[in-house]
Amino acid sequence: MRAHRNAERDALAQSAHKEALLHARKKTKMADAPPPAGVKRERDGAAKGKGGKGIVAPAAPAKRVKDAAVCCPLVYGSLAFWLGRKADEFHTHKWTLFVRGPHGEDLGYFVEKVVFKLHPSFAQPVREVTKPPFEVSEKGWGEFECHIRIHFKDPTEKPVEVSHIVKLYDGTTPQAANQPVVSEVYDEVVFTDPREPCYPVWKSNAVTGTTSRRWRGGATPSSRRSHGNVGRRN
Repeated sequence: MRAHRNAERDALAQSAHKEALLHARKKTKMADAPPPAGVKRERDGAAKGKGGKGIVAPAAPAKRVKDAAVCCPLVYGSLAFWLGRKADEFHTHKWTLFVRGPHGEDLGYFVEKVVFKLHPSFAQPVREVTKPPFEVSEKGWGEFECHIRIHFKDPTEKPVEVSHIVKLYDGTTPQAANQPVVSEVYDEVVFTDPREPCYPVWKSNAVTGTTSRRWRGGATPSSRRSHGNVGRRN
């Protein structure tokens, strides 16, 4: 009888031990499961002061600086050289299409990337440049219109798209191989109520002012493209 009771007690203990192991494994799987979409898990051992893993909500969107404006000037255009009489008929010129500062400055402080859409006769007519200098160079024989899309560091700002004709000839006959044909346009992008992470960087590199004064002061550009509360002006 005593042996029978000991066997029952041992069986119950083994059953309880198995249940405890299954419960522990289930908790481990739940802890290692990925968090819901849009929520990240802290793994530095300091979540919520508990010394372990925890769930934190995504960061709040950056605030905008009210009644502020930043004017970012730029130049887009093309530069072409005649390759001389020895060039073949399909590669008479070498040209460069570019987006840069008015004095050749690096625009990486507010431009994220530039997408150039060339004539479809070129191999890979859509070229994406993700770091300065924002330009593409090719050889060809004819002038054509291209499209340039400028993306900004702040992804909430809509890209700006412009068109430009790559000029190879300046009307002089004959052409000189050492004389470039330059065709460029000065432009300004005005960001009104910019977001806080971008504002100090743009402010230190560009022209600033209040929304009400921006259209009256400063230089006289060929066009201005405004982002934010103020409408676009060309």
